[in-house]
Order: sequence, then structure tokens, then C-alpha cells
Amino acid sequence: MKTKVFSFTKLLLALLVGSAFSILCIFTVFNVGYRIFYSFVLYPMAYINVSGTGSMYPTFPRGKSETLESKEKEVVATPRMIRYPNGFSFNGKEYFRSQLAKGDLVSFYSGDKALIKRILGVPGDIIEIRNGLVYINDEPQKEPYTSLPHSTFGGDFAPECKKIQVPENSYFVLGDNRKESNDSRFDVGFVNEKSIDTFLPLEFQKGIWDKNWRDTSKDLENSTKIKLGVSAFVKDINQLREKSGKPNLTYKAELEHSATLRAENIFITGLFDEKAEGAISTAEAFRKAGYWRPVYGEIPVQGYFSSDELFNYLAEFDTTKDFILDKDFTEIGLAVVEDSLNNCPTQLIVIHFSGYVPPNYDKDTIDSWNNLLKKLKEIKPGWEEAKNYDQFYEKNKRDIDKVISIINDRIDALEPIVAKMKQNEWLSETELKYLDLDASLGDEQENLANKLNDL
Repeated sequence: MKTKVFSFTKLLLALLVGSAFSILCIFTVFNVGYRIFYSFVLYPMAYINVSGTGSMYPTFPRGKSETLESKEKEVVATPRMIRYPNGFSFNGKEYFRSQLAKGDLVSFYSGDKALIKRILGVPGDIIEIRNGLVYINDEPQKEPYTSLPHSTFGGDFAPECKKIQVPENSYFVLGDNRKESNDSRFDVGFVNEKSIDTFLPLEFQKGIWDKNWRDTSKDLENSTKIKLGVSAFVKDINQLREKSGKPNLTYKAELEHSATLRAENIFITGLFDEKAEGAISTAEAFRKAGYWRPVYGEIPVQGYFSSDELFNYLAEFDTTKDFILDKDFTEIGLAVVEDSLNNCPTQLIVIHFSGYVPPNYDKDTIDSWNNLLKKLKEIKPGWEEAKNYDQFYEKNKRDIDKVISIINDRIDALEPIVAKMKQNEWLSETELKYLDLDASLGDEQENLANKLNDL
């Protein structure tokens, strides 16, 4: 007969196994539940395509395409961002909803364009752009994610040295590459919270997207203001022109002088439009610099730029790119001037271009003026002969002398003009003005001649 013996060890083992299994099940359920809650409620994720325009450089890389249109289609990064708004609503209240903050990246639509920018101002903040820096509530900001210090300049919506307050439920956003970003400074304006669809908190960016950020310990010092390398900039311009089959530009001190005159006038008058009353035109600046070329042009830029930044800024847009690639330009000069514009400290870069092309007068124009000159020379002796008729001359001396004087003046003026036309040389401003005047002199001469011939 066998006797059954109770085994405490087996019971304990069974209890331990059962408990462990229960704990594992509970942990698994909790873990799965937490992951679902985390992924779909707390932080629902979405991958956002970042185009290669360079507006968020250095956080995201620039594209390698040639044109802006192709860069807009080129994807250079796909950050994992959080859908916004996150959390959930219950009984009219919001739970676990994140608050957007300064430094967060946000994606949104501006018109029909999907953009990704960085929040600089939250509701209630007072924003001011001054001296290349962003001020929030009168405090200058150190921004490690910008490519260079002192690189922020104002726009139509947020002019420099003008304080603007971020309204309720809105945000002030900027691209990290301040020289190549359309953002709240321009037509994007304030971004309404309802238009934001994803965000990435500043803390979540660190360790992943901060590899190209920089040290900001000296950002507020004047010594960190960006200096333009003129030689490097001109070299970049010439390399672009060579690729496009255009001649290199020669640097001219005279154009640097004329550009300086324009920059100083802009600071004094506050007028960028050279046609505005009180402004010195580019042509007038050339004259004051003692220089003349038939082809000339100007690009004024406000802000602090490195040579790379200025080149990329001008080459980014078709209008300015086509301008600097003008085949008729052969010379360049630029001025970098710091001063106060409308009581706002800033820097102006004025670039002057010039070139020489022959006037290429048409044959009919040359023949017309040449024939007039010949005719004046032919009739001149006849009028001088009138002086020999004493009685007639004494009676009409004033009119005869006037006719002879007009003929001599016209011959003296037209001889160098016709000579220049035949040699395909440009006429001076004085000579061009004379051509407009000659018709009235001809009418006066003809009226006097008709009067005398009728006697």
C-alpha cells in the first residue's frame, strides 16, 4: 500500500510559475496598452518629407538640384514628428495635449504650400528683429540651429526694429536658414494653431537633428557679426557666369565708389527706390564717381551676409539670377556700409554692375544727321556773303547775324556727334540733349531765313 505525501516544494513552484505567468501577462497587456496609448494618443507619429530648398539648413540639408523648382521636389530628410493636436478630448476637456513651445518644429500649410518651420514666438510674445538678432519680449535670442549669428533680417510683415505681438492661438515661425526662408517675416505671417498638423519638440530634436548646430556663447557680441568676403563673392559670381557661358566680371573701384554713394543716400533718405524724390539714382551715383557706362544696374540688399549666403540668396531666385547673368555686364563693384536706417541699426550691401556695348546706330539715322551737317556747311557761305550787301545787311543786321550764329552753333555741335556715330561710339548726355534741341534751332533758323527771303 502506497501513501501519498504532500509536496510543499511542488506547490510553491506551481504558485511561482503561475504568478510569473500572471505578471508576464499583466506586463504584456500593460506594455501593449501603453504603446498603443503612447503611439495613438500621447504621441501619434507621422513622417514628414522635407524638401531641399535649404530654408531649414543646417538642421536639414540643402538639396543638390540646380533649380529652385527641382529643389522643392527633392526630399532631403524625413523627420518623425508628432501629429497635432495630440491627446484626446472628453466631456469638453483636453487630456494629454502637448503645448507648442519656442524651438519646436511645426509643419503646416500656407496657402497651397506645405511648410516646415521653427516656432520663435508663442501667443502673447512680443517679437522684434534688430541688428541681425531676434528679440523676444526684449531679450535677444541665442539660436544654435541658425547657420550663422546675426543672420536674421526683417521682411514686409515683420520689418526690422518694429515690435509685433503674437496674437492668441497663433505662432511666429522662422526657417533656420534666415537668408533663404519664406516665413512669418513675409507673406506667411502669423501661423494659426489650427493649420499646424505635426510638431517636433526641441528636446526631441537633440541627438538626431542637432549635429550641425553651433556654439552660441558669443552670439550677442558685435565681433560675431557676419563679414562679407568680397573677393570670394565675386569669384562665386564669375564661376556661375562661366557655367552659363557669360564673360567674367572685372572688379572696378569706381563701381565700389558709386555703390557707396547709393548706400549712404539710402541711409540718409530711407529710400531704396532710386526714382523717389530725394534719392540719388544709380546713373547719378556713377556720374559723381566719375564713371560712365551705357549699361548698368544695381542690387541693394539689407542684412549681414557671408559670401556664400549672399551668393546663394541671389542665385536662388530667377529674377536676381538672370540679372547677375546679364551678358552685357562686364564689371562689378560693391559697398558694405553699416549705419542706422529709420533709426534701426543695420547693414546695406549695394552691388553695382556695368558693361559696354556699342550703340549700333542704324544707317538711316547716321545719313540723316550727316546730310543735315552737309547742308548747313553748304548754306553757311551764302549767309556770310549777305554781309557784303551793305544796305541790306545794315537794315537786317540782327536777323542775319542770328541766322549765321545758329548755323555755326549747329555745325559745331553736329560735327563731333556725326563723327561719333560713324565710329559707332556712344554720345555723351550733353550731346544727346543737343539732338533734342536741334529741331527747335532748325525751326528758328528757318523762320528767320523765310522772313529775310520775303524782303
